[in-house]
Order: sequence, then structure tokens, then C-alpha cells
Amino acid sequence: MRHSGSFRFLNLIRRKSVWYVLIVSIELYVLINFIFGVAYFYMPDFKACSFGDCLYFSFITAATIGYGDITPTTEIGKIAVAGQSVLCTLYIAVMMSVITSKILWPQNKTAVFSKKIVVDTERKQLRLRIINTNSMPIIHPEIRLSLNVHEVGDVIAGVTELDNSLANPIYLGRHDFTITFGQDVSTKNISEYKMILLELQKALEHQKQTGKNNSRFRIVVCVSGSNGVQTIAEMKKYYASDFVFGTEFNPIEYKGNDDNKLGIKYDRIKGFWSQFESIKNESALDVEQLGKIVNQFFPL
Repeated sequence: MRHSGSFRFLNLIRRKSVWYVLIVSIELYVLINFIFGVAYFYMPDFKACSFGDCLYFSFITAATIGYGDITPTTEIGKIAVAGQSVLCTLYIAVMMSVITSKILWPQNKTAVFSKKIVVDTERKQLRLRIINTNSMPIIHPEIRLSLNVHEVGDVIAGVTELDNSLANPIYLGRHDFTITFGQDVSTKNISEYKMILLELQKALEHQKQTGKNNSRFRIVVCVSGSNGVQTIAEMKKYYASDFVFGTEFNPIEYKGNDDNKLGIKYDRIKGFWSQFESIKNESALDVEQLGKIVNQFFPL
């Protein structure tokens, strides 16, 4: 709890652009020196100096240059000058660290998730797509999947950890990955697939009966790892309306101008993001059809 303030500060820095952080840092630096300049103007040491001279002396002191053309003579003046020198030196050190970290920090959405989850009824699997948008690869990425069961009102929704080993790529570099879960093809275990479809069916039926989309059903996908500079942690929540019928995601054609030697600039490839979301045999998820599939695969 003692570090909550620093975490909030770091999160704020992360959400802002490099130029925003740089401009705000300069503005604060100027404000600090301006306040000291005003203080010097009212000190007896600087009676013979104009306000402009005091501002000039303040900025020279902050930079620890010390030309010697203006010199404090009283104890309070010397203490103020020494205090400003220490304060501004620490401020510059901290701001240089913050700005450097911000420049090296990956963009906010390092891992981009597909908008939909594909329900493949033939293979009894569910699929989503993830891509790394940063030029540097995510080292030792870990994919975590969890399911919140359908509940509404004051009832606490249960949370179930899904089999994350089926959705853990070895490498998340500049190309995309299709994450498959719900059935272990090696053991033919479809218990997770059944559980997900049953909870999805409850959520869709509730939405149809009440007209409200307040079901707590969702699948949460987390990607964590490191790019060698900073820790990566991205998350997306999928709700009942985010599921569609289909088979798999279409392959992406990596074509277009790419002069970024560190990795692909996806925005430069025409139609890239529409390809990223493209699903084979996609159709809307109908609650009646889903109910028939659930009863067919998992009869009571």
C-alpha cells in the first residue's frame, strides 16, 4: 500500500506520449526556477537586481554554472541558492530517467488481440489471435486464460483457470499467433470446451430473455513477458457477444513497404488489420443453434 502512489505515477507516465512527458517536464522545470527567481527578487541580497536579473540568476543556479556576476551575501540567500542547486540537480536526474524509460518503454498496446473468439464446433475448440506490435519480440511470453461463469445480480461469479499450457507460444515476435483452447487434442479432453459453451449458452439465453447484457460471463486473456527493456502485461476480456462460429483465422499476407529494420510496421500494409480479423466460415452465434450443438455434443 505504501507504494500505491508511485505505481499510479508510473501508470500515468506509461499512458502519456513521449512529447507530453517531455513538455510537462520542461514546464515544471521552468516553474521551479521562476518561483526561485521571484523569491530572489524579494531577498535583500538582490535589491540592486531587476526581476529579469533574478530570473537569470535562478536559471544559472539551477544549471550549477555559477558565473559569479551575481553573488548572495546573506545566510538566507546562500541557503536558498544551495537548496535550489540540490533540488534542480535531483529534478534533472529524475526527469532524465523518466524520459529515457518512456522512450524505451513499449507502446501501450504491445499485444493486440483479435476482436472475436472463434467457436469451431467440428474440432471442439475455440480460437483467438494475438500479435506483437512492438519492434522488439516478447521474451518468454506467458498466456493465461480464465473463465468467469454466468451470473447476474449480487451473486458472486465463479472464476475458473483454463488450461493455459495449450495457449502458451514459445515466441511472440513480429508475426501473429493463433491461440487454441478448449480441447486437448492429445487426450481428447473436451471438458473445458463443454464448460465454456454451457456458460456461453446461459449468458446468451439471459440476454435474449431480459434484453440486458449484464451477464458476468467472460473469458479473460492475459499476455505477460519482457521485451528486454520493460515488462509486458496486456489483457483483454471477451464477452458473450464476442463469440462467433467459424473454423480458423485466415493467414495474413505480409506485403507492403517496410523500411523498419527492427520489425514490421503493420499500419503500412494495406488492409492488414482487416486480414488480422478475418475468419474462415464466419457466422453469427445464434443461441438456438448453440443450444442444439450443446445438446448434440453433451446430452444430459
